[in-house]
Amino acid sequence: SYSFCTLLVLVGCPATMKTMFRVCLVSVFVSTASAVVPIPPTPPVTEVQRQVIEKNKAIAAEAAPQGRADLMKMMESDAFQSYLKGFNSEHAGKSSTELYQLLKQQIEVAEIIHNWDPYARSDTHIVDITLNTSVDYPIFFTNWQLTALGLSPAAGNTGLQNAAEVMVYNLPDFTMSPPDYTEASNRFPYGAMNIQKIATGVPKFGSISTVFNNSYIRNQTILFANDSGQFEMACNKSQPNFANVTLDCSKYRPVATFDNWEHAFVANSELENTTIPQLPGVTPETHAEYNLALKLSAFLSTNYSTVPNITSSTLFTFVEASPFMNLEWENGVKMLILTYRSNLFGSAAAAVLRTWAVKQNWVLVWANDREANGNDTSNYKSNERFVDAEVLAQIRAGQNFTSDPKFAMAKSQFNEHYNNVNATLPTIPADQLPSFYSEQWDIAWSMFEGSVLQVEPLYAGACANTDCAAVRTIDKACICDY
Repeated sequence: SYSFCTLLVLVGCPATMKTMFRVCLVSVFVSTASAVVPIPPTPPVTEVQRQVIEKNKAIAAEAAPQGRADLMKMMESDAFQSYLKGFNSEHAGKSSTELYQLLKQQIEVAEIIHNWDPYARSDTHIVDITLNTSVDYPIFFTNWQLTALGLSPAAGNTGLQNAAEVMVYNLPDFTMSPPDYTEASNRFPYGAMNIQKIATGVPKFGSISTVFNNSYIRNQTILFANDSGQFEMACNKSQPNFANVTLDCSKYRPVATFDNWEHAFVANSELENTTIPQLPGVTPETHAEYNLALKLSAFLSTNYSTVPNITSSTLFTFVEASPFMNLEWENGVKMLILTYRSNLFGSAAAAVLRTWAVKQNWVLVWANDREANGNDTSNYKSNERFVDAEVLAQIRAGQNFTSDPKFAMAKSQFNEHYNNVNATLPTIPADQLPSFYSEQWDIAWSMFEGSVLQVEPLYAGACANTDCAAVRTIDKACICDY
């Protein structure tokens, strides 16, 4: 339709192509719609999912009291308090009771993220949604559903994934291999609780971070202290440990929930015994306290500029948080975070994603990942985000900001920068894209750092609505879809 094409011009095409907007944008749209296949009726929560959720909730409730006692003991220790101070945490010196209450509040607003890529990965070890299998469908498909529908081949790690879902999450095994769509719909999309507030979520899994609506998924979400696939390889050993994962398996604790979560945080700190310390004086006996102090210094921070650096050994140490449901895109998501330097900014894929965000009333954010161009991977900041001004101007969450003259100026700068990158991209050889995007990010960040577009994750007490998407750094205003 005319309105659809006009929208795409606003968010997708360079100015030089506006006279050709129907050709430019309809071709992008068709690329995502051409492979649409009908899907069977899919309940939001299947009976199998419901039963497993109830079982896991009971397990979590039983494990939580001991986890709570152990967590309080860790936070009271001299080692933990010393490391918290070493990270210059604003909460250093607070009692375990105060820290516990902050942590309890922060979990309610934590970013639950699933990372994926716009196109199929060359590494067939992991199969996930792409633009072709997401934008034109109502639900967030698992890889099991994608295979059952004929939308993708089976992943190379299906044995590992199935083992983890059965042995860690207590799901019944499939009765057939591969499963049909009905059985596939009993599984879940994976998520990660972004406890280090990494700007790009879990970039190892993709350049697009889908941030779920916590109120929508909360009662259906099951937590686990570590990446369950890693745990399955290192500890249950049902599958070959091809990643050479090392965990202290004696520190295993079972699944958790938003209501009974303490043991997951203890185990997250204790399982990972090979992280490389950023602080002096860390011993094998105090490694868990160090890990906990590192995570809480970031997770509880109200100042995004002061979160601890990311290292290659801590980039993957999230708490897994997966909604046991067939998640609807419309209600289950509040924000997309796109990695600027992963060849996304100004690209055809970005045009589709920005249009989708406007259609769904999602906030869209651009973030910097220093690993995206192969630099600074040993120890680096991962706290740089700015909101897509054009998308924000067209969705409900932007209504409180668009009348501000500062926003209008920032939006003009953003659109000029976006269109310049978009127009230049066809001239950049593939092997020069990393350096091109690195240079362009520096230009963008010099404009938007400290502006009304710079944003950061929610922190406890920042917003009245836990489903707000982000906080503006300059004035701590909440960006929410009211």
